[in-house]
Amino acid sequence: MNTLEAALFVFIISGGSEPLTCVQRASAVAMCSNGISVDESPDGTLQLSIGLQVRKTADGGLDFSTGLTVRRTSTGWMHFSNGLQVRRTAINLYRFNNGFDCIGLSAQEARCLKRAG
Repeated sequence: MNTLEAALFVFIISGGSEPLTCVQRASAVAMCSNGISVDESPDGTLQLSIGLQVRKTADGGLDFSTGLTVRRTSTGWMHFSNGLQVRRTAINLYRFNNGFDCIGLSAQEARCLKRAG
């Protein structure tokens, strides 16, 4: 788990409508500007400070404790049941269907911001 992945999951679970910055902390995988921190269990499950979990499944899928579901398309988009869609467009860049991009600025910092224009 890295800071960009943590930012993506927090952004998606939070509804994807507000800018977000997440930074790596010694006590957590990431602490995000909306107050949510993310820790990783030894089995790889992400524990969010708001009581939610995200687990990567053996087949490469995602299991959200909220019941949020995701399906992948042949064109590379991931469609979430909350209406968000995301696609990786570069090594450290994920583009959402709602005008936001999440970018890894470094190994320790990631941001999700509204695209300009």
